[in-house]
Amino acid sequence: MIIRTLTLSALLGILIGCGDKDDDTAPAAEADADTDADTDADTDADTDADPASEIAKMQLYDGYTDGDTVTVTAIATSPTSGYGFFMADGSGAYTGIWVYTGSSLGQDVVAGSVVDVTGVLTEYQDSGSKDFLTEIDATKGIVKVTGTDTIPAATVLTSAELAKNFENYEGVLVQIDGASITDPDLGYGEFELDGSVRVDDYFIEDFKGAKGDSINIVGPLHYTYGDYKIEATEITE
Repeated sequence: MIIRTLTLSALLGILIGCGDKDDDTAPAAEADADTDADTDADTDADTDADPASEIAKMQLYDGYTDGDTVTVTAIATSPTSGYGFFMADGSGAYTGIWVYTGSSLGQDVVAGSVVDVTGVLTEYQDSGSKDFLTEIDATKGIVKVTGTDTIPAATVLTSAELAKNFENYEGVLVQIDGASITDPDLGYGEFELDGSVRVDDYFIEDFKGAKGDSINIVGPLHYTYGDYKIEATEITE
């Protein structure tokens, strides 16, 4: 039998070799420097009606219901014409409205008048209409001119844009530039632009265009007898 003996130095080598093999050196510093700078910029273009427009809130029934008695101060965007006028407290969708006065109130209203109106918020449906016109019925209320001011800027649209969103611009002062007359006589003083938009002679009765004429037109959008139509206050060729 051969007995092998280990020297002390060999034994220590074995013990060291069987020990912890992990690297006991200090771990490397965390090198992940978060350089992600959040640069997201919200560039959404908010085209909704300005919340500051009280008329827009009425048109959208935001805090209002049909039949409410309302009071609003705004600027007339048209003269009175027999039984009412249009007014606005801003530019853009929903910011205008028709004020029905009957034949006794508001006869001193002209475009640019600052008017205090108290009346009943009403969804009115006239003969031949399938939809409703949002209006203020002031026949038993108050219509008081308190001064004058600059008329809110007309909302510039193409005929196609307006035809796609008629209801959004009900009562609003709109402007269409370079529109072509496609039918100069629809009857009742109305004519057609670009095959899609009606124009009425509620405020301008002496304009006579011809088919193919190119015109620029400004006026509030109305809804009567089943059709949306611009009640022109300005027409240039």
